[in-house]
Amino acid sequence: MTLHAFTNKYGFVRGDKVRQLLRDILEGIQHLHERGIMHRDIKLDNIMLRRDDLSEGKLVPIIMDFGLA
Repeated sequence: MTLHAFTNKYGFVRGDKVRQLLRDILEGIQHLHERGIMHRDIKLDNIMLRRDDLSEGKLVPIIMDFGLA
């Protein structure tokens, strides 16, 4: 499910969960930049979310759609 679809279905993520989600997304972007990759189209529809079964259902963002990278 995309971050856009998630917010449409469940509303905005709040509090500590949004801070952790944003931190994970920014760490992913930093990881890309350290390897010379610039995404150029970060938006809610290009971030997929999955639940991490190992950490009690924590939302894990996955950066998608590198067509413009």
